[in-house]
Amino acid sequence: MRARLASLAPGERARLSAEACRHAAGHDAFARAAAVLLFDPLPDEIDARPLLVAALGAGKRVALPRVDWDAGTMRAVEVSGPDFDAETRRHGVREPGEGTVIDPADLGLILVPGLAFDAAGHRLGRGKGFYDRFLTDAPRAAHRLGLAFAFQILDRVPAEAHDRRVDAIVTELGVRVC
Repeated sequence: MRARLASLAPGERARLSAEACRHAAGHDAFARAAAVLLFDPLPDEIDARPLLVAALGAGKRVALPRVDWDAGTMRAVEVSGPDFDAETRRHGVREPGEGTVIDPADLGLILVPGLAFDAAGHRLGRGKGFYDRFLTDAPRAAHRLGLAFAFQILDRVPAEAHDRRVDAIVTELGVRVC
């Protein structure tokens, strides 16, 4: 999957990302959420930044993950715009600087990246478990949407007891409920 993601041409990545973001912005959970957790993409991930602009334009509170690499946890740190104060930290991950933390209980929508997903909502992440731990602590009231390219949905991905599922997966083709 890493090779397939790396082989995607930048123009195609941008086009598919824009379509997926359009579907995500049209989802009921996006409309209802007063606060959302998005992610700043790694170079090979789907680009969720159009959702940041859409969410802020709709008057929503928007947060991005700030990782405590040593503790293995992450917090939802509020950002005020697409040009947020960012730091590139471990593994090339761009994160917001220290700022206002949004309590997971206040999040109505959590957008989740992944290397691969399956129809049951299982997700193959990058191996550190940050999202699994965050989703364990976040209330089930928060809708969990995987955001990926359609080719990232497989028949089955490996899952363990600690892995947390998403409620639906949004791709350039639309929304797939899990």
